[in-house]
Amino acid sequence: MKKKIIYQIVQHLRPGGIEMMALDLLKHANSEYEVHIVSLEGNYDEFATKWPALVEYRDRLHFMGKKSGVSWCVFTKLLQLFLRTRPVAIHTHHIGPLLYGGLSAKLARVSSIVHTEHDGWHLNSPKASKLEGLLLKIIKPHLVADARNVAQALKEAIPKCNPITIMNGIDTDKFVKGDKYAARRHLNLPENALIIGCAARMEAEKSIHSILEVMPHLKGNIHLALAGDGTMRDFLEALAVKQNIQNRVHFLGLIDNMPQFYQALDVFCLPSIKEGLPLSPLEAQSCNIPCVVNDVGGCREAVCTSSGEMVNVGDLRHLRNALDRKLHQEQSDKPRDFVLQYGDVHKMASAYGDLYSNI
Repeated sequence: MKKKIIYQIVQHLRPGGIEMMALDLLKHANSEYEVHIVSLEGNYDEFATKWPALVEYRDRLHFMGKKSGVSWCVFTKLLQLFLRTRPVAIHTHHIGPLLYGGLSAKLARVSSIVHTEHDGWHLNSPKASKLEGLLLKIIKPHLVADARNVAQALKEAIPKCNPITIMNGIDTDKFVKGDKYAARRHLNLPENALIIGCAARMEAEKSIHSILEVMPHLKGNIHLALAGDGTMRDFLEALAVKQNIQNRVHFLGLIDNMPQFYQALDVFCLPSIKEGLPLSPLEAQSCNIPCVVNDVGGCREAVCTSSGEMVNVGDLRHLRNALDRKLHQEQSDKPRDFVLQYGDVHKMASAYGDLYSNI
């Protein structure tokens, strides 16, 4: 029997939380569906070079090549794609994909349109809030928030909307406990140190510099391993030199084997100042690594209250003390147990599958 086609629409396919979620929904969808991903920006070669995981799914990836500004040809391309393949559902992620994918799906008379919002902070802009409210009124998608915090932000910014919450999930069969010392040897990290890790885009909103600022004040032989890249990397490397900790900070760049990265750690830290519901703490905890995370957006919903700790944004003393406590605490299975209960990708995929089939 021919499978029913679903298109997920994302802004781009650089590796990040939204993009990881879309790829996971593609991989773990119900067997009756064939899930594709449409990237508004870029082309296959541009993104696959930096994210090799895309190669396996090349035949289900579509690229619109959108440039900056409003692009009418993207509407046309999407409309033609939907009319030619007759999908049963369109699933958009964030406001740009809602604009292009949602309106094109409406014109193509696609019966099922789902829209997921991944953060609430962009709604602080009156222009964005007004646009999203208008699009929701016109398109009438089934609205999903990936965290209770995001659902609340949507209700406050757009009072007439009524989102449901489906928490993001990660692949707990992939992110598992492992041999810490083997992982460190592979990544060329010191075996006898206590290691804090952070996996994030090196951009201002991730506030990675705050970890570097508290590093000199932590007790013991503490190292920091950073996975990721971005426009702030040069600044962070210079800050490590300024703090005289350059020999204890390891810039690993983009990593293909992320479970191995988490397995090498003693504590994972995400000090963002803006977030929706981040996946990286779930991935780390699935590998049984405790987390220290800034209390922003939906982060509190992604951290085990028994093994992890939330930190007030901008409070470096709180961050330092939390990291010091977690680096020296006794390990337990609580981080992984938390993710198995609340953040498993199979539960997320099942919830979205029910939503697609019930519309």
